Amino acid sequence: MPLISFDRHSLILDATPTLIRSGAMHYFRLPHPDLWWDRLKKLKAAGYNTVDLYFSWDFHSKSPGEYDFTGVRDVKRLLDMVQDLGLYWIGRPGPYINAETTRGGLPGWLITQPDVILRNRIDGEYHASPQYMAFVAEWFNHILPFLKGRDNLLMIQVENEYSTLEMEPDYMQALIDIIRNHGIHSPTMHNDFYAAGLYADLVDIYAVDNYSVTAFDWNWRTFPDVFSVIDHLEANIREEFCPNRPLMMAELQAGWFAGWKSASYAKIKQALGRDHIAMVTRSFLGQGGTIFNHYKAIGGTNWDDIGATDAYTSYDFAAPISEEGLPTERLYEAKRINLFLSHFDITQTEPASLDFLPSSKTLYKIRRSSEAYWIFTRNLSPEPVTFQLSPHVSVETPPYHAAILPYHLPLNNGWVLEEINVEPLIQTTRLLVLPAEGQTTLLIQSPQPLTFEPTPGIQVTTLPENRYWIQLEKPLGDTQLLFLDGPQTRILFLGQDLVDRLWQTSSTTYLIGPDMAISPEEAYLSSPRNCWLLSHTGELTPLVSPEIAPLKLPVLKDWQWVSEPLPQEGFQPLSPKGADMDANGLYGGAAWYQYEYTGHKEVLALHAQHIWAVFLNGHCLISDHTFHVHPETTGPEDVVTLQLPTDLQNSTQPNHLTIFVESLGHHKGFHDDTRDPRGILSLALDGEEIARQGGIQPALAKGMVHGTTLFDLDMPDTVKAPMGLSLEMPIERVNITLNGVLIGKYWRSCNNQTLFYLPEGVLNLQGTNRLTLTCMNFLPPLTVENPLGNGYSKVELVPFAVLSKLSP
Repeated sequence: MPLISFDRHSLILDATPTLIRSGAMHYFRLPHPDLWWDRLKKLKAAGYNTVDLYFSWDFHSKSPGEYDFTGVRDVKRLLDMVQDLGLYWIGRPGPYINAETTRGGLPGWLITQPDVILRNRIDGEYHASPQYMAFVAEWFNHILPFLKGRDNLLMIQVENEYSTLEMEPDYMQALIDIIRNHGIHSPTMHNDFYAAGLYADLVDIYAVDNYSVTAFDWNWRTFPDVFSVIDHLEANIREEFCPNRPLMMAELQAGWFAGWKSASYAKIKQALGRDHIAMVTRSFLGQGGTIFNHYKAIGGTNWDDIGATDAYTSYDFAAPISEEGLPTERLYEAKRINLFLSHFDITQTEPASLDFLPSSKTLYKIRRSSEAYWIFTRNLSPEPVTFQLSPHVSVETPPYHAAILPYHLPLNNGWVLEEINVEPLIQTTRLLVLPAEGQTTLLIQSPQPLTFEPTPGIQVTTLPENRYWIQLEKPLGDTQLLFLDGPQTRILFLGQDLVDRLWQTSSTTYLIGPDMAISPEEAYLSSPRNCWLLSHTGELTPLVSPEIAPLKLPVLKDWQWVSEPLPQEGFQPLSPKGADMDANGLYGGAAWYQYEYTGHKEVLALHAQHIWAVFLNGHCLISDHTFHVHPETTGPEDVVTLQLPTDLQNSTQPNHLTIFVESLGHHKGFHDDTRDPRGILSLALDGEEIARQGGIQPALAKGMVHGTTLFDLDMPDTVKAPMGLSLEMPIERVNITLNGVLIGKYWRSCNNQTLFYLPEGVLNLQGTNRLTLTCMNFLPPLTVENPLGNGYSKVELVPFAVLSKLSP
């Protein structure tokens, strides 16, 4: 295990100051271990040296006292993968994790324990709960042995975003004690959502959690204080809470989640662009921060019933690596930053000034290390802003752009990079790689005279004292490259598109051109393009671009439709504790209720969460929903009343009320709202409350129409083509099951997701797949003769992208 220590600047690993470039991945949102391996490799390929891992208590414990760490829950296998790839990791075992998971990762069975005070907190006030702590100790007894003894565990988080009104330390200290008693000696850290120093005195590393843009109906770029929390980290957080330890951002925004009835991912991605992650990350670094975790770096899927009410099926998060595992423009920007940070050391810096610099609103920060100055620029305006660094170098900051410019930096080849107007990418002892999407200019000094090979498009002016002024005559096109050869050193200039597609594949090799590259043997392109292997000495070797063959997918046909009748048997008596699903041991999914009464009734009053339908003697009276994205109340506004038709009621025989209710998850518990019930909350006939007088059973497919089809795939090894299922249906609710796994929930009224990722591993790429659509459309009723309702329907396989392997 590396010796982990820290000073006021950074973590120090085996005596080496190290800048931690972390990205969050939710293994429980990737429903096959092969996906873990794939995403971890891509995370490392993008220049991250650390992965941030939540461990979900709920995911591993579906019943009291039972814990599952096999298959898709195999934590040991996950952590072995992390170690095999040479990544560090940050462990976040909760017990509460938030993460837009149902109940914030607390098990369903836990919230029904009557004597348990969840998180030792009621309405923000601390209330010690020995019963809760006993269950927490049980969870830690199961999960912490997997975490213990891992040499690459950098730190372990205590709780998550926790606070009380009086900041009582008891709960946090008890968790720390349990962790230490398990023999885990890595530094502890806490994630403070409020940036108020909460529990900074208890943990080794204090961290802040900040999301600067969470609304997408306005242009965040026009708001001058959009990064206000980050912009005051050094002045407010460091001096008060971290004078002798590094600044850490436990969740540095790399996207945002999309929920039922909220902005779509298309809108979120468009709103954030690549400039948000570019500016927020460089702004944090400009504050002297050296530990950041992009949340999330890797998108995921709310398969089964993982998600809270905040998020629908996709948990893509507009992340740099998308839900389906594809690179995005935000990944290219994050990779660019990570590449710079892996080649240029800014771990040990202090605030500084350069008095000769003119005043400019784009001069964000200036920092000084023992070797050089670092000029941080940031332009939060719609116009480019220029200032003169010297008579030779002019710095232009484009709109909504940020950069880190070294000043008087000794390079690995013995030169001094006196001035430059772009953020460099790579340096070795014989290579310097620079972006050239703008007017690139640099000034270097050498211990001895240099002679450069004349190169069209590049001007080299010799100045006194072995100084050389190098100018690109004009910006390069997106796919252009240009190099300037000097003695023992090559300067390589790249256009914007090639900068995006520059990958470090080992300590001595790079690839230029692929859309995604793990190694020279595992690189993929979406279209024919020039590609090169680049050595650390600057040698460029052209590579053969593959043929991009069209992908032919099977048509989904030969559907077998089955209409299940309303359930008549199999109901269990409702619990005396309540009619809600939780009180009856159903912590997610859907349920059928049945009630019986005699005689004629006039008015039914129902309060149910979330999606529901009422049947009287087999006839559907109403189908609706009562859904609140944020913590809901159980007030009268959620009670629905309806007149019961006389002609549907039996005079001499019992009448049967059959009620369907589907839960879309619990709240994530950030506001102590985890226990808000789902299912039937109240039910009255003519004013008489009867909610607890009926029976309940899991819904499964009873009372619904479901269709199944088989389709075969034969995906070549040389092609990566993540698949989606596109639905265009007039049906209100559809659950999508692939090979026995619930991988999607379609809700037509929300109009937020019609394309569903079919995860590899669940999806058989070489063989037969079974797809089932469970249709919950009760008005108008569906039948096997008319399974898709009245109107146009389209169900088809769609590739998110088609990538072909590059020939090594």
